[in-house]
Amino acid sequence: MMKSDVYAAEVYCSHCGRKIYPEWARCESCGTPRPIQTASFEVPAEIHRWNWPAFWFGWIWALARGLYTVMGIWLGLYVLIWVAWLVSPFLALAALVLHFVAGAKGYEWDWRQGHWHSSEEFYFSYRRWYGLGWVIVIAAGITVLVPIVWALWSTR
Repeated sequence: MMKSDVYAAEVYCSHCGRKIYPEWARCESCGTPRPIQTASFEVPAEIHRWNWPAFWFGWIWALARGLYTVMGIWLGLYVLIWVAWLVSPFLALAALVLHFVAGAKGYEWDWRQGHWHSSEEFYFSYRRWYGLGWVIVIAAGITVLVPIVWALWSTR
């Protein structure tokens, strides 16, 4: 493993909280030694839960979160599923599998990028996704309910 691999993620001092740059062996502010990091990132237990934004938004979520490999695989599989749709519409149901896998593993994939200092910071970064989800749910509900109410009202 190269030195650049070890210091790939941003590191902050455990004593004073100041950012420690890759070329520094110690915190310039307080002198605390730089923590040694490995390329693998341990996933805390609280991260293992269902990821609704990954489930609902798929490749858009992967792109926005910087998971470019996941996004590329997702789009490639969508192309294959679209071709399969031409053969049999039932094969297109395989797209649902992608959404369920992303829902189950999305937080873990995102955490392993190593951009987070705590699970609280990690979940705080998702607040916009949950707001967007509610906006879409409400808009979809209105889109479905308005024609139904209109049809029922106009038959009177």
